[in-house]
Amino acid sequence: MNQLIAGEVLLGASIGTISVAYAGLSEILPNKYRGIGLAWTEFNLSSWAVPGTLLANAMLSNASWRIMFYIAIGYGAVSMIGTFFVYFPPSHPRPDGKTKWQQFKELDFIGAFLFVAGLSVFLFGLNSGGSQYPWKSGATLAPLILGLFAFLGAFAYDFAVPKDPLFPWYLFRNFREFSALPILVFVAGMVFFAASALNAQTILYLYTADPIKIGLYSLPSGAAQLIGGVFVPALVSYIKHVNYQLIGAVFMQTLFFGLAATITPNNINWLMACQFLAMFAFGWITLNCYTTASLNVPQKDLGVAIGLIGTFRSVGGSVGTVIFSSIFTQVAAKHVAAGVSKAALEGGVSTASIGELIEAVELTLVGVPGAAANLTDVPASVFEACIDAARLGYAYGFRMTWIASVPFGIIAILCAIAVRDCSTYFTNHVEVRLNEKVGGKYEGNE
Repeated sequence: MNQLIAGEVLLGASIGTISVAYAGLSEILPNKYRGIGLAWTEFNLSSWAVPGTLLANAMLSNASWRIMFYIAIGYGAVSMIGTFFVYFPPSHPRPDGKTKWQQFKELDFIGAFLFVAGLSVFLFGLNSGGSQYPWKSGATLAPLILGLFAFLGAFAYDFAVPKDPLFPWYLFRNFREFSALPILVFVAGMVFFAASALNAQTILYLYTADPIKIGLYSLPSGAAQLIGGVFVPALVSYIKHVNYQLIGAVFMQTLFFGLAATITPNNINWLMACQFLAMFAFGWITLNCYTTASLNVPQKDLGVAIGLIGTFRSVGGSVGTVIFSSIFTQVAAKHVAAGVSKAALEGGVSTASIGELIEAVELTLVGVPGAAANLTDVPASVFEACIDAARLGYAYGFRMTWIASVPFGIIAILCAIAVRDCSTYFTNHVEVRLNEKVGGKYEGNE
């Protein structure tokens, strides 16, 4: 497991670096085709999202989880070779004449450390509160407070100190043109990545433990990511009115994640509909934010602007996964235990057997065979009643989770209303032209 964690750290670093493709692609395409170019990058992600849960569960059931990494090796190799042979950007010399080493030394290492360390410590406190430690204990409050101060300290430091800040104030002070966009993708990432983690659990706890059925019931979620993240953003320059598109997409996400609170163990079709309609908006929001930022900020700041949007999307995902998973875990644990206990007592089960019964019910729901074999004093009808009570307890946990997402969505809607429309910039203008091969050499052509 330690080796897997170390590998994932390196993988995460590489994915973060590869994210500069969003900026690189934006600057070499005509303005009006930037949406199409960015949609193509999402196509290469979303095409895996459609069957993702089904493929993963099929691997786990019939082969090995290691196949996932073998597929990634082949996919990455093709991408690396292709980039090596076709992508030749100009050098972009800085007007101040500084060398790359001088630029490297001026990078905002302190701001980056405060940002990463503060976020990690804060998330640790958020995750441990109410589970490992009580919310009022020092073990929870200390990392929450220290992490938050360190996280905010990154922005305060960048406001005053570095020459090349990670969070440049001159960008963030332009709310309509830029700083509203990171807030939008932060909230979108909060609910999307939390839902990505919880959707399969919803099917597991409320409907079935069959891994293949879980994959099949998850197909609408993947299809929504493909359609909403690829086909709709590709039409951004034709639809125009990007600010209205953002308002509609954020409203759609907020509405249908809120309606996901009405999911019960008896409406699997409504679950799949909510999955589709709620997950549809994420790619639409993200790519329109990338497109808007690439057109609303100066070209010299394109890299940092696109990078910040990607960063806030990922940070939102981390925060949302911890918050919403914690809400679900703590609320569901309480109501599952209460519901099973009530059903057991009504069925004549002794109080001494309830703890063992709750454990057997939970194991049965996740597909562990023979979990109830030792419960000889519990009639089958009573055990089924306890299963139904547990499913209702889990449904209540999901209900509270998605209700908690609505206030964040309202904040995002207000930010979307403030975004300045970039439709007037959808022209044939190209910011940077790639080097062209002439006489065996590559010559810059800007």
